[in-house]
Amino acid sequence: MNGLDPAIIALLGLIYLAGGVVKGSLGFGLPLVTISISPFFIPVELALAFNSVVLLATNAVQVWRAGETREAFAFSLPILAGVAVTTLPGVWIATQLPANVLLGALGCLVLTFSILSFFSVAIRLPSGGLGAAAIGGVAGVVGAFSSAPGPVFVMYLMTLGLPRRRFMAVIGILMGLVGTFLTAGFVIAGVLDLERLALGALLFLPGTLGFVLGDRLFRRFPEKVFRRGVLIVLVILALAMIRRAFA
Repeated sequence: MNGLDPAIIALLGLIYLAGGVVKGSLGFGLPLVTISISPFFIPVELALAFNSVVLLATNAVQVWRAGETREAFAFSLPILAGVAVTTLPGVWIATQLPANVLLGALGCLVLTFSILSFFSVAIRLPSGGLGAAAIGGVAGVVGAFSSAPGPVFVMYLMTLGLPRRRFMAVIGILMGLVGTFLTAGFVIAGVLDLERLALGALLFLPGTLGFVLGDRLFRRFPEKVFRRGVLIVLVILALAMIRRAFA
């Protein structure tokens, strides 16, 4: 399949198992594992194609397991409206400014937020309505120039102090719908064909197993441990963005 050795496919399965554990624990972070490690063994184009399929499917599983689907979707609507309004202007901004400047600025913002949160500095943002739409607008711009709106969504939900179950449902819906557009883009660009889709579906199995394991593990811990885990991953993401900005 795509000329990949069975040993490489098995190794990819282990990578997606690990990525699924991270996502099942925190609600996000699967690409942090898969896109960081997979390109050592397969071309980046293949890694992105496989990741888009697995991420789309695991987000659906995440929303289903979290429950509260109707409430989470209603909560997400203003945010998604903001994303829809600002994505195209964000693309224009991305063409006017150096990508490394924008990525570095986002990394510094995420890092600052995480450090303040670690020291329990209260950060409050409006929930619902225009406030949520404004956050979605920021995420739309960020996603346009970095393909990574996730940190904006996560920071916003963290400031609201959502319980883990609601957090998992909302972030699953947000990232799932954004991921739908991303996957469609890969199909249109010819990056994701039927053969790669089949292998992505195969990798969904270890990704889902990892997700279930991570979800069951973290359900046993207090909310405080969950929030600390989210902040640690945000710090890692921020440092990765800053490193890419100066690479």
